Amino acid sequence: MCFEQFIYILRNLILTLHRFGYVEYTTPEAAKKALDEMKGKDLDGRTINVDFSAPRPQNPRQDRSKSYGDQRSPESDTVFVANLSFEADEQIVQTEFEGFGSIVGLRIPTDP
Repeated sequence: MCFEQFIYILRNLILTLHRFGYVEYTTPEAAKKALDEMKGKDLDGRTINVDFSAPRPQNPRQDRSKSYGDQRSPESDTVFVANLSFEADEQIVQTEFEGFGSIVGLRIPTDP
């Protein structure tokens, strides 16, 4: 097996074992309701874990706010959804989560 084949297999294994996504709402209240009602529920044959998405840590080397007067964005209204089945797509996740509020973004990372 060549190195490229190994990387391909490893990448697919990681995607299969660690399937996750993000659901972004228009309000924090909608995100809280989704978290409260969906945490531990079954979605497409798997028990999902739902938590608030933590903002990315700030990189001090890229702190352009001091130089350009930028302001930090307000906290996101996004929930992190873990343990999605590999067959779960954005439509399935949206159908399950849209009842808690208006969704402005939904992302499920996939292999490029």
